Order: sequence, then C-alpha cells, then structure tokens
Amino acid sequence: MQEDNYNEKLQNANKLLKTAEYLATTTYKLVKDPKILMNVLQKVHEAFDESIAALLYRDRDVKLISHFHDSSQSRLNIFQQKCIKRYGFNKKIIATINELKELIEDHKNSPMEFARKKEFIICNDNFKFKKVNVGSAKEFIDKAKEFVYKLEKIIQLNKFKE
Repeated sequence: MQEDNYNEKLQNANKLLKTAEYLATTTYKLVKDPKILMNVLQKVHEAFDESIAALLYRDRDVKLISHFHDSSQSRLNIFQQKCIKRYGFNKKIIATINELKELIEDHKNSPMEFARKKEFIICNDNFKFKKVNVGSAKEFIDKAKEFVYKLEKIIQLNKFKE
C-alpha cells in the first residue's frame, strides 16, 4: 500500500467523523429522533476501524508488523498487541472501541428497543438496558477525533523515518 492509501483511509475516517458530528448536532436537533444516534455510533465505529487500518497497513509496508488477516477484529487485536505500546496510546481506547462495538451488536440483536426522553434504549434478551443519548454519542465522537488526529501525526512523523 502506498502513502496515498494511508491518507485515503485517514480521510475516510475524518469524513465519517464529520458525518457523525453532523448527524449528532444538526440532524438530531431538527428531527429529535434518538434512533439517529445509532447511525452516529456506527459512523464513529467505522472511523475507528479506518484509522486503525491506515496505521496497520503503513506498519506492514515498512515491515514493523507481518501480514495479517484483514478483518476489523483482527486489525483491532494487532493494534492492541503491537501498536498501543509502540506509539504510546492510552489502553482505554480499546475499551472505548469495544464498548462502541458492543452497543452496535446489541442494537442489531436486540429483541426490543425504543426512544424515551431523548434517549435510545436497547434491551437485550435478559432485559438489561443500555442507553444512548446525544451526550454519550458526542463523547464517542470526541474520543474518535482525538484518536484519528494522533494517528495522522504518527503516520506523518514516521514517513520521514523510512
């Protein structure tokens, strides 16, 4: 993969974050439907995935990591094992990504979900509830923006070391 492809992945991540932010701020205020928040979370999760892919593909090309199975979960595992310590990421980012992934999976598999008082409620088979509101969605967006920004800086700085 070439430098343009890393930048393309990072541009996709930024584009997804802008879409998520627009949905959370503008569209949500107009429509006032908490179901939109699940779209926001999906976009943020995709942005995390795209940015991790950019870093891993770059590291693979400069031979810092070997070839790997190219799936979202595989990339996340390799990022956790090889890149967190190398690049000084906070380990909490994995918990954030996993929480986001879990919310999306729970939404897909939920037997019941509903909107109530500006929140989207997801109920699982055991009747445990998870709530998503605009505040929590914005927190995910902010964490993802910070993460993508740091990845951009890492890729930019490390291209001079090649």
